[in-house]
Amino acid sequence: ALDDCPARNSVLLSTTNSWSQEGSSSLIEQYDATSLNRTGTFNVSPARVNVRGTEAQYETTPRFIFVNKEGTAMHVLKVIRPDYEVDGWLMETIALQ
Repeated sequence: ALDDCPARNSVLLSTTNSWSQEGSSSLIEQYDATSLNRTGTFNVSPARVNVRGTEAQYETTPRFIFVNKEGTAMHVLKVIRPDYEVDGWLMETIALQ
């Protein structure tokens, strides 16, 4: 997942922990668009989901990142980590400061 934010001169991205675990990271990193120095990190929240009558908390991983034009909020479309074998899309909004 990747998006740029001209208002903050930043690039935000999420990558996987390893090639063998596609989509396993819950971390989003922010980089200065000019120097490419890391300037911040964000974690997406786990989700409480009811699967077949049982509610549980599942780790999630970002798939798409969108930052508003003012650079004040990041909207993250995410899925439940693939290793849980539970389908579903979720959205989380994270304030940028």
